[in-house]
Amino acid sequence: MLKTLLKTQLESKTSKAFFSKFQTKFLTRHLKFNLLFLKSLGDSFESVKLSKVFEHVQSIDVAQVSMMQDVEESSQGDHSDYGDEDEEVKADDSGKADLTQATKRAFEGVWIQILSKLGTNKALTKRILITLPKTVLPNFSNPLLLADFLTGCLEDKSDLEMQVYALKSLFLLLQEHNFDCPKYYEKLYDLLLPQRTSFAHGFTVVSIF
Repeated sequence: MLKTLLKTQLESKTSKAFFSKFQTKFLTRHLKFNLLFLKSLGDSFESVKLSKVFEHVQSIDVAQVSMMQDVEESSQGDHSDYGDEDEEVKADDSGKADLTQATKRAFEGVWIQILSKLGTNKALTKRILITLPKTVLPNFSNPLLLADFLTGCLEDKSDLEMQVYALKSLFLLLQEHNFDCPKYYEKLYDLLLPQRTSFAHGFTVVSIF
């Protein structure tokens, strides 16, 4: 029922108020609602604009919601007070871990679909590149799934901004996930050359690190 409601609202042109309330009341506090919402997004690509799907999914932070849920649950009672119910608590923790992983998989699925449908939409690609290191990479179980997309952006000689925006996420893959990108430092050096270090709006390569 809820999944159907979410899908209907996603396809509606007047759903902004609904999702604003839904995010505040449910998405920021409950993993299970994030999972349902992500599944609804995954089912809506044929009927919802790609930019709209992006706007919805970029606000989801699985790790943050999981942490907030832990805080709320711990405030309702310390596990050490359960005594003989320790096994039940462990079962609850296991269920929570499974839900977190399922939500991350759904999150990854939506993002991979978005990237596969970008085509030549460079404006949206740049928005995505800015978002990736903040809330996307930390919520991927396997961030290396984004490596091909990021490498492609780095090697796109037709757009300097896109190359620069790809640097930060690729650096995180190199530093934290042992990604091998032989051309990374060569490209970084090239982009740091005086004639290429800034754009008209004052953005600098150095500022992304």
